[in-house]
Amino acid sequence: MSKCISVLGSTGSIGRQTLQVARELGLKVALTAGKQIDLLEQQARQFRPCLVAVFEENAARELRERLSDLHIQVMSGMEGLLAAAELADSDTVVTAVMGSVGLEPTLAAIRRKK
Repeated sequence: MSKCISVLGSTGSIGRQTLQVARELGLKVALTAGKQIDLLEQQARQFRPCLVAVFEENAARELRERLSDLHIQVMSGMEGLLAAAELADSDTVVTAVMGSVGLEPTLAAIRRKK
């Protein structure tokens, strides 16, 4: 069983359901979202991930400020999605992002055998 999962798209329906399972199983997570930083901040405060990524740079900058009291790395853009997909601590990646944005990180996770 996975001990840590990267959830690409944690604020959407599939991502939220994945986090419910992760909570019940006591799994560590890495989180990414497009721009819903209110919910992403709540998730980050609950799960205390080592990495959070927001696709939109302005949203990432604001989230970085909001989470400055915690030791959580906040990244942005495709670089952030790829970092979450390739995170050494994660053994599983759940891709729940819409459209072609999720293709590159999903392929990166596959290359890393996640």
